[in-house]
Amino acid sequence: VDGFRRLSANQRKALEGQGAQDRKRRRNKKKGKDAKKDKGPEQVQAEVDKQLARILQDAGVDVSEGPIWRSVRVKAASMETRRNASLRDAVEARMRSVHEATKG
Repeated sequence: VDGFRRLSANQRKALEGQGAQDRKRRRNKKKGKDAKKDKGPEQVQAEVDKQLARILQDAGVDVSEGPIWRSVRVKAASMETRRNASLRDAVEARMRSVHEATKG
């Protein structure tokens, strides 16, 4: 029994030392994660834009003249929505033709 207690005490000491090291590792990892979390939305968006530009350049798409993408709002459309969109398009087309005819 005495040998078992000594072995247990030695194991406990080893585990306590290891536990302290694990706590230090966890603390250091948290510090690293906190540094990554400090990025603001502007920095994240800039990084995403850079990655997307690099991917597009690798694919052979020229992105030197600025962004080539647009954001689009998408949702389910009913027949009324389609009718309103077609009326809006007709109004915009008429506005353009009137603008061109009157030269400004």
